[in-house]
Amino acid sequence: MFQSGHFSSLLDILAQMRPLLWMMPFVLALAAVKLLAPRLRGVAGEAQVGRALGRLFPEVRHDLILPDGRGGLTQLDHVALTPAGLLVVETKNYRGTVLGQANEATWTQLMGRQRHSFQNPLRQNHAHIKAVQALGLGVAVSGRVVFTSAARFPKGLPDGVSRVSALSDDLADWARGEVPPAVLHAWKTLLGHARTDRAARQQHLNGLQARFGSDGRPRAAIALLALSAALAGGLWWSGGRSPTTRVQPLPSASITAHAKEILTDVMVEAIQPPASRSQLSPTPTPTPASIDWSDPTTRKGASEDCKLAITAVLIANTPENRQQRANVCGQGARP
Repeated sequence: MFQSGHFSSLLDILAQMRPLLWMMPFVLALAAVKLLAPRLRGVAGEAQVGRALGRLFPEVRHDLILPDGRGGLTQLDHVALTPAGLLVVETKNYRGTVLGQANEATWTQLMGRQRHSFQNPLRQNHAHIKAVQALGLGVAVSGRVVFTSAARFPKGLPDGVSRVSALSDDLADWARGEVPPAVLHAWKTLLGHARTDRAARQQHLNGLQARFGSDGRPRAAIALLALSAALAGGLWWSGGRSPTTRVQPLPSASITAHAKEILTDVMVEAIQPPASRSQLSPTPTPTPASIDWSDPTTRKGASEDCKLAITAVLIANTPENRQQRANVCGQGARP
């Protein structure tokens, strides 16, 4: 076991590096956020579009999982109850320049020199519309793809695509009037088919992984965040100092020599068998023996000076002390 003095000294040495070590949790956390950035942007975009839809229509549901009509499940970003029927909305929070036409299978996102291809969201939302229609609701079901304002379309917006800032104008016809009873009944039927249990979400995720492959970024980000928290907690516990605490620096040579001395002592403790470790403990200082003035070797009636001279000889048996004893106590005196 480390002695408390060794442990404290090692912590003092590590304290010299603490400002640098305290940067590591922040670096790990930033790396985790970078891995999660696409998903976080998606969640933020869905929330923005969801609020805009909520201002236009009497009821809106978000993140619904429904049967896809082909034996699997599909996930809808938003479904709105409108006077004109049910509206299925797909949200995209993309930055940069977006190039694509309604009849193309993939679109392209340009970010500086980076180029990223993604599935045509109109086709993606068309599959969602078909899943709702497969429920046999008997009312009109339409769709819309909504991009946040971060995306630019230099060739113009394709038909069926809106910006969130223009959503109230683009969907004005859908928001006019009262909701007919048939549409309200269809809405209730739709919600009755929605899946909200964890098993359904896991089944949907497994289907996406089977089609597009597994995305390891969320797990990697969680691992980085856990490591960051563990490292920060360890640094806080080990030193009890905040990252801004000023520590008086020691000369590098002194640190090296002191660390070597401490580690040597620790290694000696570690390799000693349990039975011999007690030998390393300091031996208690013996209590000085008291002088029995009734000792028969001391002359009866000896003067106080003689007693002091004898005591001096007992403490330090030098020729000078012996001569002093002889002068005071006589030649026959013994210590």
